[in-house]
Amino acid sequence: MTSGAEEAFRVASAVSADATPIGYSSLGSGPGLIIVGGVLSSGENYLRLARALAGDFEVHVMDRRGRPSSGPQRAGHSIDDECADLFAVAAATDATAVFGHSFGGLVVLETARRRPIFDQVFVYEPGVPIRGQLRSGWLDGYEQLLEQGDRRGAFALMVKHAGFAPRPLSVMPLRYVRAVLRLAIRPRRWAPMDRLLEANLVEHRIQAALDAPSAQRFSSITARTVLLGGAKSPGMISRDLVAELATVIPDAGTAILPGLGHLAPEEQPAQIAAAVLAHRTRGSRAALGVDLSAGRLVGDDDRRRRADLGRGERELVEAAADDDGDVVDPEDLGSDLSAVAVRGAGVLVDSNGVGHWFLSLVRRSAGRGLAAVGGVGRRAGRQRAGRPG
Repeated sequence: MTSGAEEAFRVASAVSADATPIGYSSLGSGPGLIIVGGVLSSGENYLRLARALAGDFEVHVMDRRGRPSSGPQRAGHSIDDECADLFAVAAATDATAVFGHSFGGLVVLETARRRPIFDQVFVYEPGVPIRGQLRSGWLDGYEQLLEQGDRRGAFALMVKHAGFAPRPLSVMPLRYVRAVLRLAIRPRRWAPMDRLLEANLVEHRIQAALDAPSAQRFSSITARTVLLGGAKSPGMISRDLVAELATVIPDAGTAILPGLGHLAPEEQPAQIAAAVLAHRTRGSRAALGVDLSAGRLVGDDDRRRRADLGRGERELVEAAADDDGDVVDPEDLGSDLSAVAVRGAGVLVDSNGVGHWFLSLVRRSAGRGLAAVGGVGRRAGRQRAGRPG
């Protein structure tokens, strides 16, 4: 089995139904697998995941429309365009497997239910809107701030009102949220997101338009489908959503992965790759044995259970183990901003669930930045209590 660790990516493009070029980067050999990413991300964010899978697949990392190597979103851009773009890349690569993350997961499921072009579908916390659980009331204000040129303000509005921010941010005045995010997200990290703020608006409007009373429309998916979530993510975008989708997709396996949050495909690609490989090599409904209520491997003896696992499953368990070799229990992310800062665990969500973009708020931030974040939160609290800042 060859490794993709040193191999260079091969860059190519497909032509979508409306003649828009859709770029993708390929690595490895074997059966083809396409990676479809989320909002405020480009294909570059998923290259490490591609390398982790390239020993078993020929991986094609798609740069969705509006990203650097693809054409722009056209007026009236819709989920139909997103599906057509994925069709085009599948046709160009002959890939029969696909992995989607967040909004990319929504695109994958919408594509798979429309045309049976994939044999294997893997999605991690897909941005499927159900019963209005994913908020969209912030979209008009976000658009207005973009039109006024306040790009940082637009982003802060999304974080504050999307429904996933830690309580200190959700109750802060917008100007404080803006200041906190400017401190936490340095220019080098901000620049690639800044370029995607308009696309982010379009994609969230697509998501809002797809909200439905149930997930029943996905019952037409014929591919073997693996529904993955992270134990550290909010239940409504992970555990609960995975369980609901599994009740309607005929051939679905599920797993909630210990120790992982929403950005795991970008930040912890080895664990995600191990889960994909484990599900690829087992039966269509052979989940990892992850208890959806506890986030742990099922069984009285984890060590004995681990000995019986396949290669991909062992890698997943080992990647999620602590220093003592025990499977890590998921931690609830606290609402105290200083605790989040100390753990570096991050809890900001981009929005409405299409990306559920959990940003690592203060990880790798300088001590000065951490102090400033804490100070802003304390001043906001004193002002609400009627005390001077």
